[in-house]
Amino acid sequence: MKKIISLFLAFVTLMSALSLTISADNVESKEYGAITWTYNNTTRTLTVSGDGPMGGHNMDEPGEADSDNIPAEWFDAVKIVVEEGITSIGHFCFQWFDSVKEISLPAGLKSIGGGAFHGMTALESLVIPDTVEEMYYPFYSSAPPKVIVFLGNAPLLRGWATDNDTHIVDIYYPDENETWNPEYKAQMNRGFGGGVRWNGGKSAVEAFSDVKPWAWHTSGIEYVYKNGIMSGMGNGKFAPSEKLTREQLMQVLSTFRPEPDSAYPPKDRFKDVVWDSWYCQAVYWAKEKGITSGLRAGYFGVGEHVTREQLATFILNYVKFAKCSFKLEGDLSAFEDADKVSAWAVDGMTFCVTGGIIQGKTTTTLDPKGHATRAELAQILSKFLEAGYIYRVDFDDKGADSCAYKFKYITSGEMFGYAPSATKDGYKNGGWWYGDINIQNNTRLNISEHITVTKLWFNGSKVYFHADGGECDVTYRMIEKGEPLGELPVPTKDGYVFAGWLYSFRDESFIVSAETVIDNDRDYYLKAQWEPVDQAE
Repeated sequence: MKKIISLFLAFVTLMSALSLTISADNVESKEYGAITWTYNNTTRTLTVSGDGPMGGHNMDEPGEADSDNIPAEWFDAVKIVVEEGITSIGHFCFQWFDSVKEISLPAGLKSIGGGAFHGMTALESLVIPDTVEEMYYPFYSSAPPKVIVFLGNAPLLRGWATDNDTHIVDIYYPDENETWNPEYKAQMNRGFGGGVRWNGGKSAVEAFSDVKPWAWHTSGIEYVYKNGIMSGMGNGKFAPSEKLTREQLMQVLSTFRPEPDSAYPPKDRFKDVVWDSWYCQAVYWAKEKGITSGLRAGYFGVGEHVTREQLATFILNYVKFAKCSFKLEGDLSAFEDADKVSAWAVDGMTFCVTGGIIQGKTTTTLDPKGHATRAELAQILSKFLEAGYIYRVDFDDKGADSCAYKFKYITSGEMFGYAPSATKDGYKNGGWWYGDINIQNNTRLNISEHITVTKLWFNGSKVYFHADGGECDVTYRMIEKGEPLGELPVPTKDGYVFAGWLYSFRDESFIVSAETVIDNDRDYYLKAQWEPVDQAE
């Protein structure tokens, strides 16, 4: 008995020396000075509490939390919570926690040390509290999260660079804050090899109280929220865990229709679709385009939840309607429940899973009959848009008084379709332009990224060139009032020689030149003059 007691006392002494306690809840803790690290083996959650700054790895600091004395199993954490009271995160503090998907940083945090998040490859989003004043190179040489949300002032940067040349980061920031100026952004841009996409305005984390900074789905929700694809469910809620209904999905997919402002009259109405309801036009648009045919004869299935295999099928149906180039490659054999996929859904699931648009519910299961949530849809649509099947077109209206809509989605190589109508008092409409391409309904843009087209406004006249049976590369030109016409196009016509552009208005008629000045606001129509070849000779 004495031997047993002695062994027990020795064990207690050892635990005390290591500052490690183990509770019945499978919870362990270690103290580093005034900071306590607590790990829950059941939930795989690491909680950091205390007052003041945290020590860092591999640093000559008192009470440092060095990787050499952190229990190995703690690196299996999937979530880290840093509680209020912590004022700074030490250098390389959480490096190599490569399973962590969620990290919560506290209000009151002042600084983040170099390499604090180095090697955290599973972390997809990070929210920086508005109290953070400075950051060193927090990711060191590893790729940063896909989404970083800054809630306050632009922090002082003491290095930012990563070694990743292709990783693109979406940064959300309060654009009304003057500290986020072009010089600061340029400094940040230089730190990312792949580049930064700047997203001003309120982030989804700020807009919705139920979108948590550390959640696995935050990056997807930020993406669809900022791109106008999904909005909230009212009362400041996004409802990420809510099951997706069929009409909700059609409304979201209708965001991608080529004519955002057009209506689709119903044909062979569904008995359960209420005319003039918020989802009516979206459902009938999807029916007309072959994206859905309804759930059963005469019924769409309003209110019924969408399964994962149905969602995959709807996405593939959209790809076919939009005439996107795609291949059905690979199979679902890596998943143990692949035989549970309905025969009609195999193509859709194969397309989405092998294309990286839909992930398995786990590494070995698809859960095809499971119901999709709004968070899953957000994540899936962000992957779909990044896969390059369709691209967002933003319309920069250059200060228009009115513009019918601000963006649409197109497929590379297909006809552009409608652009929004816009007006600006005191200016003439010069059309929508992408570089030197004047966008028309039948314009085909071969693009490989999301783009912006720009409205041209001018104060002058449109000069139209009518080739009169010939061919001319220029159909019209915009000339500011008081400016000369400049170099004129030269049309061609078989058997004829071009003899100049004739301007005629009422009793006035003459051949114009490059020096001819436009002196009023009306449009000018110039007609090509031709002489037969033999007569010209």
